[in-house]
Amino acid sequence: MTNPRVSAEDSALLQLGSEGNWVAQVGAAVLEGPPITVDELERRVSEALARFPRYCAEPVAVPFGLQRPVWARPSSFDVRAHLRTETIEVGDSEQSTIEKLLVQEAAVALPGLWELVIVDGLPDGHWVLMAKIHLSLIDGLHGVDLLTGMLVPELVQPPADRDITPAPSPPRLVADAWRELATNPYEQVRLATSFMRRFRQPLVRRPPRRADDVSLRRTVFPLEDLKAVRTALGGSVNDVLTSLLAAGVQAAESRTTPLRTAIPFAVRSLSRPGEYDNQIAVEHVDLPMGPADAEDRYRLVSAQLDRFARDNLAVGGRVLTRLTGVAPFLLLALGARACMRETADLCLVNAPGPPAALTAFEGRDMLDVYSVVPHPAGVRWSATARTYGRTASLALTATDATALDTAIAGIEAELAALQAAAKRRGERITQGSRRSRE
Repeated sequence: MTNPRVSAEDSALLQLGSEGNWVAQVGAAVLEGPPITVDELERRVSEALARFPRYCAEPVAVPFGLQRPVWARPSSFDVRAHLRTETIEVGDSEQSTIEKLLVQEAAVALPGLWELVIVDGLPDGHWVLMAKIHLSLIDGLHGVDLLTGMLVPELVQPPADRDITPAPSPPRLVADAWRELATNPYEQVRLATSFMRRFRQPLVRRPPRRADDVSLRRTVFPLEDLKAVRTALGGSVNDVLTSLLAAGVQAAESRTTPLRTAIPFAVRSLSRPGEYDNQIAVEHVDLPMGPADAEDRYRLVSAQLDRFARDNLAVGGRVLTRLTGVAPFLLLALGARACMRETADLCLVNAPGPPAALTAFEGRDMLDVYSVVPHPAGVRWSATARTYGRTASLALTATDATALDTAIAGIEAELAALQAAAKRRGERITQGSRRSRE
C-alpha cells in the first residue's frame, strides 16, 4: 500500500513553517467548569484519532528531494506528548487575557503538527480547551479538524482516506518517486523547476511572519444589532461586518484609497453545475475608503460585495457549512491556507457558526469561541469574522498594537453610526406610511 503523498500546497506550508513563518491556527473554546483532566482528554483524543488518521501521521522526506514527502505513521506515536495543561492568572478582562494567550501559544513550537491544551484559572470556574493545528493537516472542503471532532463530533464527517501506514524504507521512497517522475509530466516539470530554483537567488524574499510579531484584538456585538442594520439598509450580515472592518482600517490609517482585500471562496465545479470542487481560492476586492458617512460607505461596500458574488465566485460560509458538514474552525483554517501567500492590505476570512450555543463534555456549556489564524507575511491586516449563538465577533491581527486599538474603536463607532442610520430610515418609513394613510 502506497503512503499518500503530501500535496503541493501542504508541502509549501511545511516549507513556510521551516523558514520560521507562523503556519498554525489556534482556536479556543471557553467552557463552564470544572475542567476535564488530562487523562480524560487523552481518552477522548484517542477515540477521535481512530477517525482522523492524518493526526497520527508525520511528513517523511524523500531522499535527494526527488519528490514531495509522504504522510506516514511513526513507529511509536504518543498521544500524551500532544496534550498538556496550563493554569493562568487573569490580570485584565477575561477576553484580553485569552487574546494574549492565543498569540503567546501560537508562538510556541508544536510537538509535531498539533497540540491540545487545557487552560484553567479563568474567573467563575471557566476553562479553555485550546487547539493548535498546523494548516497542512486540513486540506480541502473534505478536511477535518480535531477541535470540532472533540467538541461536537456529529458536525464532522470522518475522511474517506485509507489508513496511513508506517514510512517505507528509503529505497522504496526513491523507487516510488522515480516511478511517478517517469509517468507524470507534471512531476517532471516540478522537479526541473525545483532544481533550477536552487541555483538562483529570488529577487524578493519576504521575512518570516512569526506569531510573536503580531497582536490580536477582538470585538463582539449582539447578532441582532447587525441584523437590524441589514434589515433597514439592505444587504447581508456579511456586508455589515465587512463595512465595519473597512471603517476600522480607515480609522487606523486615515486612508482614502481603496482597501485591497483578499477574500477566500469555494470553487464551483465547471463539469457539475450546482456542485463545488474540493478547493478554496482567493479573489481580491477593492473596498471603498472615501465616504465619511457610514451609510454611504455601507452601500458602496455592499455593492462591491454584491458584484463579487454575481461573478459566480463567492460562496457564503453558511453554504460551505451545508456542503461540508463542518464547523467554523475548519472554515477559518481553509481560508487561512488560501491566503498564506497573498499580497493585500487586508485578508478577511468569514465563518458563520451554529445559531445556538453548544454543549460538550457531559453537558458543559460552550460559552464563547475564539480563533486566530496565521497572519500572512504579504498583508498588513488580517481579520476573522464569525458568529456563535446570538453574537458576532471580529478579530483582527496586525503588527502595530496601537493601530489595532484604534481600528477596534473605529469598528465600534461605525456600528453605532449604522444603527443610527438604520433608526432614521425606519422612522422615515414609518412617517411615509402614516402620510399615505392620511
